[in-house]
Order: sequence, then C-alpha cells, then structure tokens
Amino acid sequence: MTDLPKGWALTTLGNLADWGSGGTPSRSNSGYFGGNIPWIKTGELGPMFIHDAEEFITEKGLSQSSAKVFPMGSVGIAMYGATIGKVSIWGIDAATNQACAVARPLFDVDCH
Repeated sequence: MTDLPKGWALTTLGNLADWGSGGTPSRSNSGYFGGNIPWIKTGELGPMFIHDAEEFITEKGLSQSSAKVFPMGSVGIAMYGATIGKVSIWGIDAATNQACAVARPLFDVDCH
C-alpha cells in the first residue's frame, strides 16, 4: 500500500488517537444509575455527533466499575453486536459501555 494519494501519509490508528473502552456498572445496584454522567450505549451511535445520552450514571457507578469518561471530541466505535461499525463523535464528555471502543484524538476536533 504505497500508492497513496498526494498529501496522504501511511500511519497507524495509535498515532492518531489514544484508545480505550468503557464499562457497565452493575445493574443490580440502583445507586449506580440516574446520576449526571452521560453514559452512551452502542445503540446510540450513528449520528455524526452525540450531544445527549439516553442514560446517566453516578460518580459511584463510575468509580465502582470499569466505566470511564471520555472527553468531547472522542470518537466511539461499536465493536460487536447489532450495531457493529457504527461511529459517532462525542459532542459532550461522556462514559460508554464496554461494547464501544473510544479514540481520544491526539488533535483538536470541532464538535459544533
């Protein structure tokens, strides 16, 4: 793959972004849900930008699980299931479930 268009460069995804994935707080603990942290599920991916979430988790839900908050401008990609391959750019700081890979670009992204 050396015949790239003029001005393009061969690189890896790791050179463009830091990568991670989310997590799901235990559904058996109601204290983990209904907070103020947007929690994106892969079924919400698809629009170019996500500016709101269907569900929200609490600080406790965040700290007591593998969930983590990704900053506005991050790019979520559904890794498996019915939504595999769906992509959206975070228009807000938000956490996500474990079925979503998230890239935090190493450059600024306009989310407006």
